[in-house]
Amino acid sequence: MLHETVFRSADVSAEDRFEYWSELFQRTHAPLELFSDRHDDFRAYQRVLNLGAVTVWPATLPAVRFRRTERMVRQSDPERFHLSLRLSGTMRVERGGIQSEFGPYDLCVIDTSRPFDCESGVRLPPDSAQAGVGLEIPSRNCRPASTESTS
Repeated sequence: MLHETVFRSADVSAEDRFEYWSELFQRTHAPLELFSDRHDDFRAYQRVLNLGAVTVWPATLPAVRFRRTERMVRQSDPERFHLSLRLSGTMRVERGGIQSEFGPYDLCVIDTSRPFDCESGVRLPPDSAQAGVGLEIPSRNCRPASTESTS
């Protein structure tokens, strides 16, 4: 069964928008810290489609930084992979001391069971938005099946 939730920053006063989005991301199954230079008028849109074990969420938002710390992983580990398809804008991700950059039509995979630091909208012009589609799947679905045989 399809369950849909839509988040629009326009539903909140301009001065409260960033705080509203930040609180939403801190209350998810894989909490994140958010940072942005656009506190005064953070304009974002996200549609979350829950399809059982899989979640799809297209989003449009300004430049923002997402961070998931070791402490956050210990507090909540949903054991999921987050696949992010960039539609516009550039994203820089640091995982375990390794930094990667992704541009439009690149696919980035993040393990929610590990800390990461993501700058989304790198080199985005002021007052511009970026777009992408996220897909979250349980990591157990991506592990090889056991090769043990039962006799």
